[in-house]
Amino acid sequence: MQLPDSIALSQLVRALDTREQKTIAGLVLVFVREPARVREREWCAERLTEVAALARGLTDHPSAEEMLELKSWLTARGGLLLPTALSVFARAAADLAADPPMGPLTYARASAAVLAYFATPPPGGSVA
Repeated sequence: MQLPDSIALSQLVRALDTREQKTIAGLVLVFVREPARVREREWCAERLTEVAALARGLTDHPSAEEMLELKSWLTARGGLLLPTALSVFARAAADLAADPPMGPLTYARASAAVLAYFATPPPGGSVA
């Protein structure tokens, strides 16, 4: 997998709507917690559904209408959400690996690297 350009990736993420951003950020943070599972397609799809439900604000017992809306939204947006989340995860990992003087890898440090892609200005650049 070729790593995306950090500025272009940040611009892509920041152009998404709030719900999409929450879903991607949440999913990438799940990936940070369990990086060994990121290559498992089914696991990623399940986590995407869980995080999207949280980003939508669904309760523990969503209605049939809410579940239908979630499924429809995931069908329409899933082709963008999962690849973008994987790109942010891979790019943030590369950013961390390129900066070893920052000390040992921690969840807090990895989370900060991920969330930098949702900030302005993007990592390593200025706002275009």
